[in-house]
Amino acid sequence: MFKLESDWGNMSISCIHNQLKSEKQFCAWLVQNSSKEFMGNTVAGLEQCLTGHQAVYSTFSYTQNSASYSATDLAMPDKNIEVSVNYLYGSDISKPFLSVVVSRISD
Repeated sequence: MFKLESDWGNMSISCIHNQLKSEKQFCAWLVQNSSKEFMGNTVAGLEQCLTGHQAVYSTFSYTQNSASYSATDLAMPDKNIEVSVNYLYGSDISKPFLSVVVSRISD
């Protein structure tokens, strides 16, 4: 589980996680490689990774965008994975965020 939160007013970004070593490493990478100002870029990158398709996103979109969904039919070798995604961003959102929970589906 991680939650990536941007404070674009202060041009900062943070990542909250459950203290697992893998989550710490991934969050450190996300903070360095995610857009502080345009959370939509980060969301589009995640969607492209999950689906295996090019995500269409305009950096200049100022409308509020939000979603919450779970996906199990993923473009990944391990088919027993569920990814739950929740995000909110837009020009009037002071702290846009992207949260992701990855779970193993039991047989």
